[in-house]
Amino acid sequence: SVVRPHVIMQAASHPLAAPPGGAAGPSGVMDVTAVFAESDDEDDHPAARLPTFQVNHTFLEDNAQTHTSAMSAFGDVFDNARESKARSLRISSASRPSRRGKSARCLQSVLVLSDDGRGMSEREVREGLMSIGYTRKTDLSSGRHYGFGAKTALPRLADYALVFTRDRSGRRTVGLLSSSFSRAIDADQLRLPLCTWEAGRDALLTGASEEAPLRTRQREASLQMLLEECE
Repeated sequence: SVVRPHVIMQAASHPLAAPPGGAAGPSGVMDVTAVFAESDDEDDHPAARLPTFQVNHTFLEDNAQTHTSAMSAFGDVFDNARESKARSLRISSASRPSRRGKSARCLQSVLVLSDDGRGMSEREVREGLMSIGYTRKTDLSSGRHYGFGAKTALPRLADYALVFTRDRSGRRTVGLLSSSFSRAIDADQLRLPLCTWEAGRDALLTGASEEAPLRTRQREASLQMLLEECE
């Protein structure tokens, strides 16, 4: 049988520098669900007020059943590395004590995949890993189904997938792909932390733009939850 790692980390382009010592989320208790529930579209057009497509927090686990084996899931990961123009893809594994274990001997497996391909912006991470069916690929002549690969592959390999990446501008982004996380915070919808740091600085990016569409509060909430989850 295949042993599923507790955490999988995929690094694209360059690894993300760890948050500075003593970094912490915003003061006080934050209603994370409310922050993530904020609409991304403030357009006053009636269509912007229509109900959106909902995704249950179990979606990633359920969708992972698309892969009947871990090998086919690895194939999707390899394809993503190749499409990012990576020249190498390194795979390693390790074990570390699990804070969820009842004994200090309880270990969790960590699978690390690191490539030197082109990194992703916050927008690309959100569309590519944290949305359904999005693609900016122009050649669809092969008839292949785009926009679902990572959402089926990574959950098939691990319960938690931390993604570290850096784009051409030097901004560093980290995201967590996990149904288990949403279950742990009692979210009825799938919630996925995502935050981006300023290029060359240890400060979170503020404000929204085309390549970094999240609000500052969404990044702050994401960092707070990531620190709590990964401590």
